[in-house]
Amino acid sequence: MAKNERREVILEIGVEGGSIALLGFRDTQGARRFTLRKNESGAFALLPEEEQVGSPVSESTPYLSWTEALRALNHNRHWHRLRPVALHPDFEGRVLAEVKHRGGEEEVRRWRETLRNENQPKKRK
Repeated sequence: MAKNERREVILEIGVEGGSIALLGFRDTQGARRFTLRKNESGAFALLPEEEQVGSPVSESTPYLSWTEALRALNHNRHWHRLRPVALHPDFEGRVLAEVKHRGGEEEVRRWRETLRNENQPKKRK
């Protein structure tokens, strides 16, 4: 992926110590591609300094289709039980269909409620 290609967050899930994000972009021919980014910064920060080797953020090579990207996401078997942080409106139907397939209607309701709460303005104290 070229540095100047604009990536969009398709799906971001909060996990203990970081996040998992499915990102989308268009290649030079205009075809949509996806990458999976794992951010383990929270867990990384807990390591002793001498064990903090490499980067706490990793990103996959591009997936050529939605099916491939979803297959990669499904390697995290229980992703649908984690806390959704962001969901691109163009992919809401696809993602929630997979959540329903993996966790049922109750899980879809939880996702919708969590995302609604995530997108509300925070009250200042």
